[in-house]
Amino acid sequence: MSAILGDKLFRENALVGVDLSGERVEKETRPVIGVEAILQSVQENFGCDRQTILKSVRRRQPRNYVRWMAEKLCQTQGQMRLTEIAKKFNVGNYCTVSQTIRRLNLAMVEEHGLARKYDNISKDWTLELIEL
Repeated sequence: MSAILGDKLFRENALVGVDLSGERVEKETRPVIGVEAILQSVQENFGCDRQTILKSVRRRQPRNYVRWMAEKLCQTQGQMRLTEIAKKFNVGNYCTVSQTIRRLNLAMVEEHGLARKYDNISKDWTLELIEL
């Protein structure tokens, strides 16, 4: 008897409630929203054009919340990786996208209007999916 496995009572108690049938239960996955739908929704909610969202501006510029929101939505609703978002938004490095999303999260705490916009866009997709 190996001490690593523990005694018989320990092994029996450790396996209580464990399904050993070999059948896997699939997790329910949430639907992925396409990047084009995300961009369209951001355009409609912020009243801007596509160029405003996708144009990459170097150096210090005023905060482009519209672009930041689109990047965050691509991550959360579109389930895109940071590297994919960086390519789509013409950003040099995925770390920049990560920092942008972090800045947006902080800004949403300070400016409740931004958080409301984010929630409204997310809820629009949720309602559409429920109706289907």
